[in-house]
Amino acid sequence: MSTNAPVILSSDASSSTDPVVRQSEWFIANATIAAGDWVITDVSSTRTALGRSVCPSASAAQIARGVAMNAAVAGDQVQVCKQGEVRAKVAGGTAAGDRLQTTATAATAGVASAADERMCGLALAAESGGFARCLVTCPA
Repeated sequence: MSTNAPVILSSDASSSTDPVVRQSEWFIANATIAAGDWVITDVSSTRTALGRSVCPSASAAQIARGVAMNAAVAGDQVQVCKQGEVRAKVAGGTAAGDRLQTTATAATAGVASAADERMCGLALAAESGGFARCLVTCPA
């Protein structure tokens, strides 16, 4: 099950009461994933699931697919926000306006370097409790 059409939600815990517009797609979890985790394509998947399977990010050298919108265990479907606003895991000290990229901390984004081609989003609010409201800008 996949959708490239924007998903419009009338309310969302990570935003104000204004509608949130985002593009999301369904994938198969190849590991335990929590809502708010930054995920990547799982290249260790079998041939039939290659490109359709995701796992939490674990390195600064990875290109994020997006942010998980629901929790999932291996084999479950997980909805991933690829473009738009969502509550996501970020490194401590992340400030509103910081450009984001994956980090060595599992499933977490942190401040991207100025020339980093792996930028995956923008923090819309300062980090609080390991999360922040983010604008996800992952490649399609």
